[in-house]
Amino acid sequence: MSDSPPLREVPPATLASWLLLSLAWGGIYAATLSPGAQWQDAGEHIMRIVTGELVNPLGLALTHPLHYWIGRLVLVPEVLEPGVAAPLVSAAGATATIANVFGCVLTWTACRLAAWFAALSLAVAGTFWQMATVAEVYSISTAFLAAEFWCLAAFARTREPRWLLGMALANGLGISNHMLAALTTPVVA
Repeated sequence: MSDSPPLREVPPATLASWLLLSLAWGGIYAATLSPGAQWQDAGEHIMRIVTGELVNPLGLALTHPLHYWIGRLVLVPEVLEPGVAAPLVSAAGATATIANVFGCVLTWTACRLAAWFAALSLAVAGTFWQMATVAEVYSISTAFLAAEFWCLAAFARTREPRWLLGMALANGLGISNHMLAALTTPVVA
């Protein structure tokens, strides 16, 4: 590959950076949240989560079971209003995406500066920020897509099959959130 050291385990500094990015951007997105139905099917997502309606009456393509179940879990403590809790699910997905992009770029390039630049560039991108602060399924989809790429990068470095299993797991969870994730299934296969 290059002169970079082989990737055996994720170094503690990488995990610390992953956690730092997640917490920092989670706080920023939570502070800029758009509570309630602000965009496309957000109102319908929130209503289905609140009423416990797993299957969308408009069809399977709009069901998004993983997003639904995460939303239901967030509502269990009954601490947050549903219009705030549902967008927090999107914020969590977006923060995981940012952190996964950091890990992926670091794995490919072995350059911390490039990894930080990529993660922060994504974090402040307008459309990405918007989807991170409304009740939508896209940020969870991007989290799993970035995880797939990170696993692919790790596999390319190590040739260890466990990274392919991680890629398949991320793809399966991505599909359970949105069928768009099926576009990478042939690559995983």
